Amino acid sequence: GLSTRQMAERFGINRDVAVVNLDFTTLAILATEARAFTPIPAYPASSRDLSLVLPHATPWADLQRLVLGASPLIRSVEYLSTYTGSGIPSGTKGLACRLQLRSDERTLSSAEVDDIVKQVVGNLGRDLNASLRT
Repeated sequence: GLSTRQMAERFGINRDVAVVNLDFTTLAILATEARAFTPIPAYPASSRDLSLVLPHATPWADLQRLVLGASPLIRSVEYLSTYTGSGIPSGTKGLACRLQLRSDERTLSSAEVDDIVKQVVGNLGRDLNASLRT
């Protein structure tokens, strides 16, 4: 926390000073020398944005789980936005997300990426009653 002004002034400090009490014995026990290293990918990623319409009560976690489970080439799915209003049927929401796809062994072709996206959209339609927004 912050020290008192009198304490700071005693050391010739004319501004707020925070005081921290660290237990270095505990920190040393918890510290590790192992370094995590992930090399820069040799092959580029491809991204696709999806604009979906799905039931309003559908949690993001369900959509994320289905997308990531569709293919090991899908490295991430990022939430972009949610929209309700004009053009979106009652009881539903518009949701936009971005898929990142990448292989460690080769550059993915547009056709491969498109096929995976079709599979994702099919899975979302089957399991979450979602469809592409038109």
